[in-house]
Amino acid sequence: MNKTKIKIFSLSGLLILGGAFAFIYKRGILDFTSIPIVAIVAIVALLVAAITIGVAISSRKKLEQSQSTLPQIETDFSPIPKSRQDTCYFCDFPIENHAEFCSNCGNKITYCNVCKLPISFGDKVGMCDLCETKGHFSHLFEWVKINGSCPHCLQQIPSEAITEIS
Repeated sequence: MNKTKIKIFSLSGLLILGGAFAFIYKRGILDFTSIPIVAIVAIVALLVAAITIGVAISSRKKLEQSQSTLPQIETDFSPIPKSRQDTCYFCDFPIENHAEFCSNCGNKITYCNVCKLPISFGDKVGMCDLCETKGHFSHLFEWVKINGSCPHCLQQIPSEAITEIS
């Protein structure tokens, strides 16, 4: 149960209780006939509040239990070493940081859709079968294995739908 619903139930209980007391005050009398009404309304308001709190506590416990029983997914997002020189995927020419095109062959620099770093010559490249987006094979494969969808087109695909290209 989310916080908004808990607030609504709590406010409902308070409104019921307040309404009962306003009713008695408006009548201007406090006799034996109004005391049972006030008692019943107060009990109902307390029950609504107690049920709301109980539901909130049990919901939180269930959430904590479900999070603790989730399998821990080991990722293999192999980091790209910072000391390595990025090269053009097509001609192996060194590329400048954030370059859009290779200054040697003129091809557009290909960036990994997961880690956002350039895909260099000789890197293992994976491609989504649906939208043909490219990325480092291990990054794209792990992304789809964990999230179940392509990071670019967001379509649901199995990890086997990541094709290794050369």
